[in-house]
Amino acid sequence: MKNIFKYLIIIAIIISYTYPSFATPLNIQITGKVGWKTAFTNQSKYFQVDHLDSKKFYSSKQNMTTETGIKILANNETDFGMKYGASIEFGDDTTFGKSGKDIYFENTFLFLESNLGKLEFGSHISASKTMKVDASNIGRATGGISGSFNSFINNKVGYLDTNLAGAETGKRIEATYLTGPHQPFNTSSHNGRFNKISYYTPEISGLQLGLTYALDSGDKGNYKGLTGKYLNFNTNTPGLYKIKKQYQNIFEVGMKYKFQYQKIDLELGIAGQVAKAEKVNPYIYPNPELHQKIHGIKAFNSGVILTYNNLSLAGSYGNWGKSLNTKQTDMYNKSTTSYYTLGAAYIHNLTGVSVTYFNSSRLKNKFTYLAFGSDYKLREGVLAYAETSFFKFKPAQYAYLKPIGGIQGDAKNNLGNITFVGIKYMF
Repeated sequence: MKNIFKYLIIIAIIISYTYPSFATPLNIQITGKVGWKTAFTNQSKYFQVDHLDSKKFYSSKQNMTTETGIKILANNETDFGMKYGASIEFGDDTTFGKSGKDIYFENTFLFLESNLGKLEFGSHISASKTMKVDASNIGRATGGISGSFNSFINNKVGYLDTNLAGAETGKRIEATYLTGPHQPFNTSSHNGRFNKISYYTPEISGLQLGLTYALDSGDKGNYKGLTGKYLNFNTNTPGLYKIKKQYQNIFEVGMKYKFQYQKIDLELGIAGQVAKAEKVNPYIYPNPELHQKIHGIKAFNSGVILTYNNLSLAGSYGNWGKSLNTKQTDMYNKSTTSYYTLGAAYIHNLTGVSVTYFNSSRLKNKFTYLAFGSDYKLREGVLAYAETSFFKFKPAQYAYLKPIGGIQGDAKNNLGNITFVGIKYMF
């Protein structure tokens, strides 16, 4: 009954927005980017091979990549000023995925917008990310701490036993790191993909609120992407460490405040996520009590950006609590995940420079990243850039060096640097 009432309210809102007559013709805007870059990577020798997947290698000292993305925005406007339409964003799979063979859709949704606010329906980026404030907002070149480095370095550093993985199969899970200033549903495995509804208030005196709701993090695209109320679990899977974690009743919220006085700009933001974790399917697996529940989502991020003339300073703090931890499998399941960011950026004429720093702890696995970026506007829409970064993975105590065999506590750090040189055209 509660769900029916909720949907009736949503339908009533839509009808109230769309009842008046249509006035303006269809307006279509196409924007996009094509980018090329080369990466020079240096990391610890042992981690130049993926020890869980022999088909993956990180031994190349230099790589070249091409990234492509297109966004199509179609909208109309009624005679009283309400806008409605759709947005579709896609690119080659090397941009959004891994195979490099297919076109991949991202951030696809319908929208209604008036002086009462904006509604979005689809697989769009949620309010907790669009309203996030941290040092990644001011990063230049590839983006600094939220840039491209994750695709070029091995983040599988150290391996842990679990109740079932170690005792029964002799296998271990990779130690888990947080390598960017994200909340749980804003990581690459979730961001902008599962179906949701979002609402944004108008900005009033610099203050704006955003709210996102989703039924299930596993439901993507049309009916073929529905996953049901239980985890995808079967008797051939030895433990929860092999399960793709999914969540229900997802709420995400964001609040942003902007203040301007003469040459000073201040931006404050806070965002959060809550959700209930799905359980093992008792009809497929007969002993669900052997697989203790996954922790639900309770996470937040708060940040500030202060700008004077062309100089910006930024900082933030985020905390996931025990979100995503699995009681059965994670050795450090009671530990919390937290991170902070710091950054500074300066823009002068056609040149921008930045330094950004990220520090995190996830299940007692430490990660730090320091990025120096610079870009130069060659022509309208054409940007050349260079970025040099330094990283360090430090696995938790009692982590193994190898996924099978080895001595407890012998995992090594992976530290190194990566340099990008590239050019991109945005239209």
